[in-house]
Amino acid sequence: MQIYTISDDAQAEWHWLKPYIERAIGRNVDGYDAERILRSVLRHEAVFMVIKKDGKVVMVSTIEILPEALNVHTMTGDNMADWLHPFDDALTAMAKAFDKAHITSLSRRGMAKIMQTGQWRPHSIMMARAV
Repeated sequence: MQIYTISDDAQAEWHWLKPYIERAIGRNVDGYDAERILRSVLRHEAVFMVIKKDGKVVMVSTIEILPEALNVHTMTGDNMADWLHPFDDALTAMAKAFDKAHITSLSRRGMAKIMQTGQWRPHSIMMARAV
């Protein structure tokens, strides 16, 4: 698997990244849109992490760089069981490189269940409802 981040080249790569980000935020309730996420990457507040397998993109995520932690803001891909552990390893290396003590993620119930097969553990519960 090939794992890499995109930050300075985000605008040039946006044509193929955007559909992945839109897919991920389509399931979120935090009000972010794809363009807002791109702006945060261009301001170096976040990076895109990409995983490819056999030359094919299998996962795209947005990793926010917070004062004390990295936060997995968006994450989407196919066959999560195939890339979760390499993703965890890459996040750990990135957190160490940025001198961060924690990695966080707000996840849907189904994704959280899969993430717990790795190093992730539940911390809080977010509730949401329509208005």
